[in-house]
Amino acid sequence: MKKSAILFLFSFVVLSSTAAKADINVNIGINGMPSVSVSADATVVLIPDTPDVYFVDNSQEDIFLWNGFWWKSMNGKWFKSESANSGWQVFVGTPQFFTTVKPDWRKEYKSGKWNGKPWRYEKVPYGHMKKGKKDKGHGKEKGHKKD
Repeated sequence: MKKSAILFLFSFVVLSSTAAKADINVNIGINGMPSVSVSADATVVLIPDTPDVYFVDNSQEDIFLWNGFWWKSMNGKWFKSESANSGWQVFVGTPQFFTTVKPDWRKEYKSGKWNGKPWRYEKVPYGHMKKGKKDKGHGKEKGHKKD
């Protein structure tokens, strides 16, 4: 009964403080697991020079898609899930893909340049990536070539 009351109160506070339309919502759920909500109109972008690492671009949170799993770091811990909206599990250590992500990747994304060259990225609808599989012709960066 006590857990139900706490869960109800937590849900009420979260729902009442959420904006009318938010593409991504990340909270710490019960037992420290992240509670992530990614709307159907969210988009992802491929990060150059990585092994097909994508990020949710319309979020202040760093939510990644790599190797068929969604990844999120919170409070010094990594979490992964097969679905962006549920099933998050603690991942021990740092995922392998993260070593290929430049620390200032978000700054370069916002500037539209990667290593000083134009970065013409394509936003891929989240619906095309739910299972970590991209549709043919989606998700590849445009105009950026490795030297």
